[in-house]
Amino acid sequence: NNNRVHGEFDLWLSRRFYLVLPSAEYYRDPFQNLAHRVTLGGGVGYDLIDRPKLEWNITTGPAYQYAWFESAEPEQPTEKGTAALTFGSRFKWDITRRIKWTVEYRGQYTSKEVGETTHHGQSTLSLDLNHKRLTLDVSAIWDRISDPKVGADLVKPKPDDFRLVVGLGVHF
Repeated sequence: NNNRVHGEFDLWLSRRFYLVLPSAEYYRDPFQNLAHRVTLGGGVGYDLIDRPKLEWNITTGPAYQYAWFESAEPEQPTEKGTAALTFGSRFKWDITRRIKWTVEYRGQYTSKEVGETTHHGQSTLSLDLNHKRLTLDVSAIWDRISDPKVGADLVKPKPDDFRLVVGLGVHF
């Protein structure tokens, strides 16, 4: 029952080096005691590999994160803002004309009050079916908040969340 939206704009300075201005992410996960979390930032990126069928890039930069919690321990705030360091990587390989594999990782290092280090990893195998009209995607997703905030019920959420998502897409 979580939601994540991530977007960024890349301003290329050379063939491999670029600025990430801005970067934004919204995340909601009530099971992790997060009503809402917004992260705004920027940074730099670099293409380690940039070939027609193989891409790999890395990014990092400063950000500001604001989190609203579902509940909090007595006498603790239900919202908190803090500085963050973001880092990420994206690997994409066109294995064949119809099979693609993408691995993405994004992390944030923040203060202990909002969860310390958070991680989001996703590995997607995409299969083009029916002459590229239909696509079957199978994704394994890992989300981690290393130190989730204890709620009013005094229960500490588990730090890891694993999901397997299967999707069917239609191209028009």
